[in-house]
Amino acid sequence: MAATKTTKKGCGVLLRVRWTLAGSEDQTDPLPITGVNATVDVNYGGGRVARFNDQILATNMSAGGDSGSLVTTLDDVAVGLLFAGSPQVTILNQIEGVRALLRVEVAEQIL
Repeated sequence: MAATKTTKKGCGVLLRVRWTLAGSEDQTDPLPITGVNATVDVNYGGGRVARFNDQILATNMSAGGDSGSLVTTLDDVAVGLLFAGSPQVTILNQIEGVRALLRVEVAEQIL
């Protein structure tokens, strides 16, 4: 899957994040954020292109199979869901957009 971005210049933020793949250990790396509120066109091949708005762009940190990984800060605050990447960029869905779309409510405390 190829990803291309159409957004403003990078925002220069460095976010230390953790993401976990099902059945594997946490990965912890610095994640340079290069854009927020980005509009991204993802080419799925065969002339199929999907446009996604309000995305977070970061330098390439992902590999095939990482899609769906929850990206959090080191103090476990959810930032986004990793959903696409290329050799140049990793793309995250902003977690608030995902939460709202799926109608997920976050509990204040676990019983």
